[in-house]
Amino acid sequence: MRISRVSKFKKQQKNNDFHFIASKTSAVVGVVVVGIVCGGERQRVAIVYSLAAGGATATAATTLTIQTATTVSFTSSSSSIRCCFGFRSSYTEKKRKNTNARAARETTPGKKKNQKQTNEEDNNMAAAAKSLSRGAFILFEGVDRCGKTTQASKLVESLNQSGVASELWRYPDRTTTIGKMIDDYLQCKADSDDASMHLLFAANRWEKKKMMEEKLRAGVTLVVDRYGYSGVAFTSAKKLPGLDQQWCKHSETGLVKPDCLMYMEISEDAAKKRGGFGEERYETTEMQKNVREVFADLREDWWNVVDADRTIEEVQKDVQTIAKDAVERCKRGKELEHFEPGW
Repeated sequence: MRISRVSKFKKQQKNNDFHFIASKTSAVVGVVVVGIVCGGERQRVAIVYSLAAGGATATAATTLTIQTATTVSFTSSSSSIRCCFGFRSSYTEKKRKNTNARAARETTPGKKKNQKQTNEEDNNMAAAAKSLSRGAFILFEGVDRCGKTTQASKLVESLNQSGVASELWRYPDRTTTIGKMIDDYLQCKADSDDASMHLLFAANRWEKKKMMEEKLRAGVTLVVDRYGYSGVAFTSAKKLPGLDQQWCKHSETGLVKPDCLMYMEISEDAAKKRGGFGEERYETTEMQKNVREVFADLREDWWNVVDADRTIEEVQKDVQTIAKDAVERCKRGKELEHFEPGW
C-alpha cells in the first residue's frame, strides 16, 4: 500500500494523542516518512503500514490516532492496518524536560509578578486606610435629664487620659451669635416662630460643620451632646402642621453623620427626679413624652441603647466599652459619612 498524502497532523492536549488523516490509493505495502510537529520542534518518523490479508484497498480520508505506544491499529471499511512508528525514548524524554523547563520559565516570572502586584495592592490598601484614619464622632441623644451631659463629660476625660485626643461639643452651642438667640428662646426670654427656631437650631450645627470635619480628620475624637436627631425630635414633637419629621430632616441633610450614637433611655419618673427638670421651655411632661415617641420612631439598628436608669458608674462602664469600639474602627480607617436626603 502506498499512502499518497498526509493531509492533517496535530497533537491532542488532553492525552498527548497524535492525529492525522491519510488518503490511501493502492494495496501495495509501502513506507512513508511524515513530518511530526511536536512542542515547536520537528521530528521525522518512518511509519510502515501493512495491509491485512486480502490486499484490499483502504478508503480515503481514514483517521488514525497514534499514541506514544509502539503500535496502534485502526480500521477502514475494507482492511485492518497496523502502524509501527519510531519515536525515540530520548526524544520523548527530551520533549518532556523541555516542556517542564518552559512551563517553569513561564510560570515563575508570573508568580513573581503576581506577588509583586499583591504587595503593591496591600501597600496601597494600607496607605488608603492610614489616610482615612481619623477621630470618631460619638453622639449622645435622649430626652432631657437623661444623663447625656454627665456621661459625655466623663467619657472625654477618660479618653484623654488613655491617650485619645478628645473634645466635648454641646448643641446648641450657645457661645455663637445664633446660639445666643437659641439660648434666649429656650430660657423663655424671647419668642419666635417654630419653623424659624428649627432652622436656627440647624444653622447652629451648620456653622461648625467645617470645623467638625477638620477636627475629625486631624484625629480628634468628638463627643457630642445632642445633634440633628434632637432637632428633628423636638420640632416634630410639637405636632404642628407642616413641621413633620421629613420637613425637619431637610435642614440636616449634608451634615456629618455620627460614627456612634448612644441613646440614653430613661423612664419618665427617673427623669423628673433629676435636678433642674422644668427650667427650660421644652422640659414639660407632655413635650418630653412626645419627644420620647419621636426618638422611638427615629431609632435605627446601629444605635446603642443604654439603660440610663442605673447608677452613673454602671452606665459609664457600658459607655466606655461602646466608645472604645467606635474609636478603634475610625482609627483603622473609615470615611466620613454625611446625612443623605430623607436619611
